[in-house]
Amino acid sequence: MKVEIPEPEKTKCNYVIHTASVAAGGIGIAPIPGADILPICAVQVTMILGLARIFNVPITKEVAEAQAKAYMVGNFGKMLAGELSKLVPIFGSATNATVAVGLTEYLGWEVAEDFYKKSLEENRILKEAQNKPSKL
Repeated sequence: MKVEIPEPEKTKCNYVIHTASVAAGGIGIAPIPGADILPICAVQVTMILGLARIFNVPITKEVAEAQAKAYMVGNFGKMLAGELSKLVPIFGSATNATVAVGLTEYLGWEVAEDFYKKSLEENRILKEAQNKPSKL
């Protein structure tokens, strides 16, 4: 279920996600197949950590790495197509950069929505706990 992220958080998410996407595209333009996978993953991990801060979601670097890796594995076919396209000079690098931007952008918004939902659930639980009468 899609949720609408409130404007202040959405603006912050835009900044974090678009910055990471541009960085991923810049890395993805490297003409050597496979050379960009780890640096793009590092950019995505940093993006995930930044999004977690926006929504006050406690997350470790290891969990963010696992999320980024799981996403990369799930999109292996798209990444492989982008990497193989590098065998065609200029066009291939541009194609791979576009794939890197698109995948990073999509990952960012999926994570932002997930973190927003988690923050809503945490707030609901806190409100319920505050409204419960004390048994003292």
